[in-house]
Amino acid sequence: MLKLLAYLNDLTSQLKLVAPDVRANYRIPGLGQVKRLRQGNYLVNADSVTNPRRIRLKFSCVAAQEMSFSVSPKGLADETRGFLHSHHMQFSEWPIRDAEQRLSGVNFQVTPKVEVVFMFQIAPEQYEIEMLTSNFEKFGIRRYTYGPERIDDEWLDNLGNYVLRRHDKLHSLDISDSTLVNLRERLAVDKLERETGGGADRVHRPGQKRGKGLFGRFLHSPNH
Repeated sequence: MLKLLAYLNDLTSQLKLVAPDVRANYRIPGLGQVKRLRQGNYLVNADSVTNPRRIRLKFSCVAAQEMSFSVSPKGLADETRGFLHSHHMQFSEWPIRDAEQRLSGVNFQVTPKVEVVFMFQIAPEQYEIEMLTSNFEKFGIRRYTYGPERIDDEWLDNLGNYVLRRHDKLHSLDISDSTLVNLRERLAVDKLERETGGGADRVHRPGQKRGKGLFGRFLHSPNH
């Protein structure tokens, strides 16, 4: 987690200096697909600088100008209003009335702004890291889990590209040759254990140290 925090701090510092032109598209009820929202205002915070267990990366995606649109009937307008409120978008509105002055819809005026959060935390099971994304690929929350051994330099670089929307997915990127070799070795060991029935003389897995779990080594490694 320390390595992750250091990487995110470095990333946000560089982004503030370089200010790359990163754009995102979002679908807003009643308005439809809003394109080319500008991504920026990056901020990182953690619950501890020495032993972080929860890290947040926040930024926003903002439209270049205010947009006006109308939504009818009233039921759909109520849904749009509720959506804008729930995502903390500031807006103004005025009613649409028919010839008999009955409320038939609502005119909205809003500058779309989407607040995005990446949260990383140690899972309760103490052997995985959870990554929760809010309003990134689309509105809503998505959850991913990673073994601590996955959080290496290559994964961090992929994370940076994912945040900058250069990669469509983080978890579906190509697996490196070394990782494939390691996976094949572990599968071979698992097969041997099943065939021999395991027992007291359990085969030592590649890359596994005795006496300390993988998660503990990740937290206490001087390189992390």
